[in-house]
Order: sequence, then C-alpha cells, then structure tokens
Amino acid sequence: MDSPECEICGSIPDFAAANLREGERLPEAVRRLVDTYPWPEGFWDTSKEYEITKKCPLCGQLYTYNYYYEFSIGYIEESVWIQRRGLSKAANLDDKRGSRC
Repeated sequence: MDSPECEICGSIPDFAAANLREGERLPEAVRRLVDTYPWPEGFWDTSKEYEITKKCPLCGQLYTYNYYYEFSIGYIEESVWIQRRGLSKAANLDDKRGSRC
C-alpha cells in the first residue's frame, strides 16, 4: 500500500528492515519522517530496544519505527525496521473526498 501521491510516503514501502551492522539502510525517505511519541531515551546500556511513532510531515501518515541494539564482548547486533500504520486521519478524510495520501 505505497502512497505515490505523497512525495515522502511514495518512497517508503509498507514494511522495511535493515541490519545496520551489515551496512544495510532503510529507504532514504524515512529520514524525513518526524518523531511523534514517545521519544527515544538517552540512556544506553549493553542492550537497547525502543519503538516510536514517526509521522510524515506532508500527509500525516503514521509509521511504527523499531530500533534494536545489543552488545557483548565479540558481538554487536544493531537493526531497525519501520512499518506503515493504518491510514492516518488526514488520509481518511481525503478518502472521503476521493483521493489518498
């Protein structure tokens, strides 16, 4: 369910994952999404996992963003994934008018 009408969302698939330690990256457009709630905490330990909501600043589409980091001697894992949520309120209103974000 890509959103080709939106400049940002049209470049983000419904689900994308990346293993950062292997040099993989999420689509570049993900960097343009803004954090909504909750914000990532500043405390880092040997393991860190958080999930936040990101929002498209153009159309309001919401995404779930997950970051995972684990460190132990000789081993580091760092990965991220992002998933499009159901249609945003803005998109639902547009659907009633016959267009989609």
